[in-house]
Amino acid sequence: MDEEFDISSKPAMARSIMMIALPSLMTMILGELIWIINIFYVARLGDENMLAGMGLAFSLSVAIPLALTYGISGVLETLVSQAYGSKQFYLCGVYLNK
Repeated sequence: MDEEFDISSKPAMARSIMMIALPSLMTMILGELIWIINIFYVARLGDENMLAGMGLAFSLSVAIPLALTYGISGVLETLVSQAYGSKQFYLCGVYLNK
């Protein structure tokens, strides 16, 4: 067994999970940092309309993908529930893997 992925104790398991999650965490932080830096630069220009536009763009860039994800999740929940209720387990797998 590799030393790097030894999960025989809880601290070792937590360390292994953190090592796996670290790239995703850094990507999220840096992605948000881009928006914050852009807002700071636009705010230094002194134009309230441009700053309001940045706020609107940021809100829409978060809200639209979130709404699409919730919508697709709701449809998927309905389809999988119907397939499971009619005991078509293969169809459940097909829906969940698409």
